[in-house]
Amino acid sequence: MTYIIKQNIVAEVLVENIIWNSFTEKQLASINNYYMTLFLLSQGFLNKEVREKLNIPLDSVSAWKNNHRIPYAIRILEEFEERYSKKYIEEDLLLLAYLVGYNLGDGNISRNFCNTWFYGIYEDLHRMKELFGLFDVKPVVYNYKIDNGKMAVHDRLFSRLLFCFGAVSGDKTISSFEVPSWIMNAESVNIKIRFLQGLFDSELSCLSAIRENSYTHLTFFQSKRIDLIDDGIKYLNQIKSLLLEFGITTSIVKKDRTYFRNRDSATMQEICFYIHSNSINLDKFVSRIGFLYNSKRNFLIKINSENLTKNSKKELNALELYPQVLELRKHGFSAYKIAKLTHLSIGKVKYWTYKNGKPRAFYFANNF
Repeated sequence: MTYIIKQNIVAEVLVENIIWNSFTEKQLASINNYYMTLFLLSQGFLNKEVREKLNIPLDSVSAWKNNHRIPYAIRILEEFEERYSKKYIEEDLLLLAYLVGYNLGDGNISRNFCNTWFYGIYEDLHRMKELFGLFDVKPVVYNYKIDNGKMAVHDRLFSRLLFCFGAVSGDKTISSFEVPSWIMNAESVNIKIRFLQGLFDSELSCLSAIRENSYTHLTFFQSKRIDLIDDGIKYLNQIKSLLLEFGITTSIVKKDRTYFRNRDSATMQEICFYIHSNSINLDKFVSRIGFLYNSKRNFLIKINSENLTKNSKKELNALELYPQVLELRKHGFSAYKIAKLTHLSIGKVKYWTYKNGKPRAFYFANNF
């Protein structure tokens, strides 16, 4: 069963290979025994001979022979193929990319693959329910802690579908994972945007103004068990690499506080990077990535977007004029004359020419 990604997306998602990882060793053994039993019976072996050869109960051999009982794992495989055996076009993959991104942020799949959860603002989760029509599931949103909510999908097939496309099951703080290769290698920028939107809807900090023309960094945190820090740094560097494809610059990945987790006596450490807070960089993030369903973050973007765009244009203009200012100074023009010619403030021209200062966004210019 192969799912081929169409429309200029290079990767192929081989669900047939990945789905086996969603079964326990006992379930995998039952699959193997079931098919071996059918094969041996077709070769003329008697029930007792099959039992002795495979070391399984005689009742199981009889039930499988007469098709009275099929192993749980086999039923899952058959149901999975019946429901999800299709070729996914890009429109479908946009939904999967968003949900996988959200899972890698503030989502979870139970270890037995029977439940999938997404955490967030109650009203936002209700709006997200529109994403699930393609997958033949009915998510339920629960309200807790005032405005916070939890959306649950109680479906053993849907959980495995997300897992096949790169979602993680169990506790992510003690797991090693990467950005799925079909997203990293996608030629379609929309796939990458949807993945980042899902991730940032759930985990990125909010945009806020410190003063009129200055903003806080957008910070992305992740906690990892201390022995998995290197794996976590590799994953965060992949996210940084995706952002750089859109001209959005970020800090290096930094190690933050270390703490002791009581529930499993594990030593944990936070790692993070931040999106640089100059107006050009933030304006690019807002216009090229942004958020999809997170109403709080979208509201903060809305009230700051006008100033962001205005300041971004000012900084871009300063970057364009900076070389001209230096060239005019080399030719003996005074700061006052340069300010008049370039329509810059005299203070800015003096800062650049007399104090060797540079425009605020000078060090980010190579990414524009």
